[in-house]
Amino acid sequence: LAEMPGGRRVGTIVHDVLERLLTRGDVSGQSESNIHDAVRSRLKIELPRAQLDEQWLEPLSAALTRCLAGSITQIDETCSLSRIPRDRLVCEMPFLLRLGTPDARFSIDAVAAVFEQSKRPLMNRYAERIRRMNVHSLRGMLAGFIDLTFECQGRWYIADYKTNQLGPLTSDYSPENLDRAMVEHDYILQSTLYGVALDLLLKQRVDSYDFENHFGGVLYLFLRGIPDTGSLDRGIYFDRPEHSLITGL
Repeated sequence: LAEMPGGRRVGTIVHDVLERLLTRGDVSGQSESNIHDAVRSRLKIELPRAQLDEQWLEPLSAALTRCLAGSITQIDETCSLSRIPRDRLVCEMPFLLRLGTPDARFSIDAVAAVFEQSKRPLMNRYAERIRRMNVHSLRGMLAGFIDLTFECQGRWYIADYKTNQLGPLTSDYSPENLDRAMVEHDYILQSTLYGVALDLLLKQRVDSYDFENHFGGVLYLFLRGIPDTGSLDRGIYFDRPEHSLITGL
């Protein structure tokens, strides 16, 4: 997929195909061969919408199949998206976060200060980027959608699909390069806000909710870096945010 065109339309059909197959349960518990057939059939309908040539049908079908069928080793060898029961996942989950209160206005400096308190270097360094953001006097509600929220082995996870082009080589999707992409595109902030939203929801819905026991983490799947065979040990950014970071925000 190194030379496949990019852009919003390509990202949209990737999201639509994965959302449709997971929501309908078309791939739940299926073999990799059956998953590939379902992906290919759906993708053949969607390709014209993104103005993608049919030459990308097979490589894109293969990548989406691996995304669904591959073992997510960052969680467990037995965990894959196609093995998640339909009633244990939600696609495009909407959320609303309040920006400030009548007594405490939203402040980008306060957000940066929370990241500065992190014990992890990546989050700590990211605070500098937040401070440079030209954001002032925001009020109201922040609305968004999480690509995929799912439960595996009693813990809840967030997944987001990305079609970013990081380079033509498999090495371009190394952990270091994924960290760099997460920072440069502000996916660090995005994923952490997703974490805040999910944490607030689980507090309301899960009996005896405990962050350490129930919050699993965040996965960003960079589709072009997904390996052709085996487990999903490349092309995935995984993070389990600190509880203090989530509660601080």
